[in-house]
Amino acid sequence: MSDTLTELEAEVCDGDTVVTLPEQVLFAFDRADLLPGAATSLDRIAEAIAFFADAPGRVEGHTDVRGATADNQDLSERRARVVVDHLVGAGSDPGRVTARGLGETRPVAANQTAGGADDPAGRARNRRVEIVLEGVDPADLDR
Repeated sequence: MSDTLTELEAEVCDGDTVVTLPEQVLFAFDRADLLPGAATSLDRIAEAIAFFADAPGRVEGHTDVRGATADNQDLSERRARVVVDHLVGAGSDPGRVTARGLGETRPVAANQTAGGADDPAGRARNRRVEIVLEGVDPADLDR
């Protein structure tokens, strides 16, 4: 299972394993319906959730700062819910996977350059879904 998480470029952060899926892997811009190719990555994540049966999973939706804050919050919530619905449909226990929309509140990149110009690459990095496996460190599997 650690190989799967490595292939998904999972990172360990504060004792949790986080898989970050960029918007373009899952959704069209400003949409909350899954792209046809999204199933492959999400099915592999569902396998990881099943493997780590004692670990709760959390799906967090994120947006960039473009658009109204309320609209971004709504979009992030809808995206997180769609991902949870897919994971549950792929066999994840619905009692162990929660959805949480965070809107534009937790950027991982600047939305603007230091000079104040728009930074499309930074905004694109901020439009993402993170799947958090709480208390899971894949390195523990290799011991």
